[in-house]
Amino acid sequence: TPLYSSAASDVYKRQVINDQIRSVLDNEILSANTNMLIAYEPIWAIGTGLTATPDMANEVHAHIYSVLGDMSSNRIPILYGGSMKSSNAKELLQMEHIHGGLIGGASLDASEFLKIYNIAEEIRNG
Repeated sequence: TPLYSSAASDVYKRQVINDQIRSVLDNEILSANTNMLIAYEPIWAIGTGLTATPDMANEVHAHIYSVLGDMSSNRIPILYGGSMKSSNAKELLQMEHIHGGLIGGASLDASEFLKIYNIAEEIRNG
């Protein structure tokens, strides 16, 4: 379930995220034993090649977890989708609340995608 949000201000961004999550998901869906994933991408990053800083992305992911936590005890992985590439994957994937990447443009280059994969494996395997 992709989740896209704008970032006009922190208060506005948080309200948009709350509204998006609650309009798509309910307790019944969240309680089901499914392999659900959520991906977050700042609207200003779509197709631009721009990426949120790791701290900015982690903060939004933490907020999404808090909204989900109010709705269900299931822990749903949240992927970051804002122009992740090999040059920023390590910093993003090391953040506490980012559990993977939704790779867009970088997936069109097999060598670049493999670099991101290897970074993710390195982090996962410690």
